[in-house]
Amino acid sequence: MNEASRFFAHIGWMRTAKRGILQLNPWLTVAGTSGEQEKWQALWNSAEGPACIIPHADYPAEWRRARDTEKKAAESARRKEKVVTLRQRWPLRKLSA
Repeated sequence: MNEASRFFAHIGWMRTAKRGILQLNPWLTVAGTSGEQEKWQALWNSAEGPACIIPHADYPAEWRRARDTEKKAAESARRKEKVVTLRQRWPLRKLSA
């Protein structure tokens, strides 16, 4: 998933239904009566998708900074993990009869 798709999933405007299939939030896309919109939004909410938010102008930059900070923290934690090397097992020799 590219960065734009991750951002829109984060703010609840879309989600992954299956691998390779993205769904847009019906609140943003369904044109119809208010009853139809409520029905589609209820289906969206019953699938426990992310809450839909309307971000302010600086939100994408803030989200990107927070994501970069999380990546750096995860990378530094991974580097601090102790690496255990296994001793090499020598191949068994065939015994002569």
